[in-house]
Amino acid sequence: MDQGGIDVSLGTLGNRKLVGLVLTLDLGKRHAEIKPLLGCTSEEAQRITAIHNEESQTGILLLREDPPSSEAS
Repeated sequence: MDQGGIDVSLGTLGNRKLVGLVLTLDLGKRHAEIKPLLGCTSEEAQRITAIHNEESQTGILLLREDPPSSEAS
């Protein structure tokens, strides 16, 4: 949406399977983005979402299915 390409997060699961999306909304900049999560564990998805929950920005995590935890991989 910002003409800068798509931001994708690659996790440590060793595959490129889509496990979820982080939707970000920056009220200060009046800007929104959709960021795919590929091969991320549950913990990685939570950490990535937390990065986007700062100051005027909000990140919302949508999971297609619960990805494995890092303990299971």
